[in-house]
Amino acid sequence: MITRLREKFKTSYILRASLLTVIVRFTGKGFSFLFRFLVIHILGDFIVGVYSLSKDLLEGVYNFAILGLNVYFMRFMATRHTQEKRQRYYSYIISILLTVGITLTFFFQLSAPFIARVILHKPEIASPIRIIMLSIIPWVFLHVYIDALRGGSDVVIAGLFDTSLIPILNILLLLLFYKLNLTHYIGIYNIISVISVWITTYLALLYFQKKFNLNVRFSLNKKNKPNDLISFAGKVYIINVINSIATIIYTLIKGRFISLITLGILATNQRLLTILAIPSNAVYNTIVAPLVKAHEKGQSYKMKKLRIKAILLTIALMIPIAIAMLLFKNIILAVLGKNYIKYGYIFIWQMMISFIGIFLIPFEITLNMAKKQNALILYYIIVKLILRTIVALILIPMFNVMGVILTDIIILIISVITVIILVELKYNI
Repeated sequence: MITRLREKFKTSYILRASLLTVIVRFTGKGFSFLFRFLVIHILGDFIVGVYSLSKDLLEGVYNFAILGLNVYFMRFMATRHTQEKRQRYYSYIISILLTVGITLTFFFQLSAPFIARVILHKPEIASPIRIIMLSIIPWVFLHVYIDALRGGSDVVIAGLFDTSLIPILNILLLLLFYKLNLTHYIGIYNIISVISVWITTYLALLYFQKKFNLNVRFSLNKKNKPNDLISFAGKVYIINVINSIATIIYTLIKGRFISLITLGILATNQRLLTILAIPSNAVYNTIVAPLVKAHEKGQSYKMKKLRIKAILLTIALMIPIAIAMLLFKNIILAVLGKNYIKYGYIFIWQMMISFIGIFLIPFEITLNMAKKQNALILYYIIVKLILRTIVALILIPMFNVMGVILTDIIILIISVITVIILVELKYNI
């Protein structure tokens, strides 16, 4: 049995890369949990809530800034091209991203007071919003490099930059600021986050340049523009814009009706439960390149086989983690504080949401890789933008924090059903 598993590990790229990525992500999550524990006990739940709300806004803005170019570049790096062509495309793509990133950063430096005071009715978070938006540019570039590494089948190192390095830097910076007695400022968590992502992005850039022998050269010359940039990345950008609008609206609704402390608790619970996402991220990242190759060859049966294998492997890896978390739930929440024990039932519901999400990711990846962005655009408009906004406006004011959980579950179930119908029935891919 052990010999068989060893041989399987040697011959199966998906299994080998998935397990190695799981190890990297588990290590990263361990540091992430340690950091969140230190943040809660050093900075307090209120500052955690301030960061969580402003970070949610950042994630919505990030999709505007990335322009869908990370997905395009990942797909581009997964196929063979000349070095000269890679350099030209890379120069053009990073030039666009830098221009958009600077514009959005400037916009939110001006609009942060209005967002905090008028929309959220929380004027105290204007400064933290301004601080967190300084990380728009590094976050955009970091994900371009991470996705490019995934496209180049370097998923383990991509996982290192994605999950491990930032929490380690966060811990070091938090302890440094604590030693200097600088942890009382309301935006200190945001400052730590911004510094960490800038450092991580720089290190990712160095590794990316060494691996692919590509240099930072900025050029908006139309001769360097990829021929299929508009047809592929343009549609991905529309999806990201819609998703951004949906995320920002949903964040503003939660920020308007739920207290900052409660938002911090929700975010911490979700951070704890990201350990459940380690198997899915590890497995699904490894199937991107094989999916692209299978689609290029018209092997729909192979694409289906990859999805089924990925889902089953993810479930098998997640179940032991979920059982362990349930067994030690009370101990974990007690360590975090009494507020977390109070919302212990929310923890269980959020765990259920994580399992439902297993079935969504491989089908969304398939639609993206198969260039079915038109279907995704319609799905995002109807489900994530219109429907989630309506459901959230009804349930969150009525049920408060439980309204968030109910909204997430309802929309996620509808999303899973929708993408399965699109992939299996409409396009049969």
